[in-house]
Amino acid sequence: WKSVRLRIQGSEKIRVINDYPEQEGMWQLPSIAVGAEAWVLLRMPMTVANQLAASATQQWLRIEAQDCDGNAHIFEVPFPALAVLDDAAYKLMPEEELVIRRGKELKAAEIQSMASKAARNGDWTEVKSLIKQLGELGKDHAWIASSIDFLQELLRNRDTERMSKEMAYKSVSLSQR
Repeated sequence: WKSVRLRIQGSEKIRVINDYPEQEGMWQLPSIAVGAEAWVLLRMPMTVANQLAASATQQWLRIEAQDCDGNAHIFEVPFPALAVLDDAAYKLMPEEELVIRRGKELKAAEIQSMASKAARNGDWTEVKSLIKQLGELGKDHAWIASSIDFLQELLRNRDTERMSKEMAYKSVSLSQR
């Protein structure tokens, strides 16, 4: 799929957390190769979730894309029905491991973007602090952890250009993969 775009129909208070470009209420997702995936992390205030659960109005995700021959396709997927839970029942719900992992990737992307800017500004104390935060996130996330040693080497060498580029690249690859 190419030219993949997403629209959330029914509530403007549901936000896309990924760093995908947005234009006229649609988010541009990456092209999707056969067997690959694209993902979007959505966030909404709990008050909105409760309103949606109590409402008879159906929310939809609309995905527009082109196949490899350039033919346009539209997919409309109903938003899952949300149950209203009291605090005790909510606290007993298991966490979704995939959602937690994707949230960490987006947090890592944000930290790496900040570190890229700090490196360009020569603020190595801030870069060190941000790499430490990445290390904490990477304790149980192999993809994040895999680059920490290399980043620490760049930090030791105060390699502004390579550090800035590496962090900027990793930020984009984590938030838009």
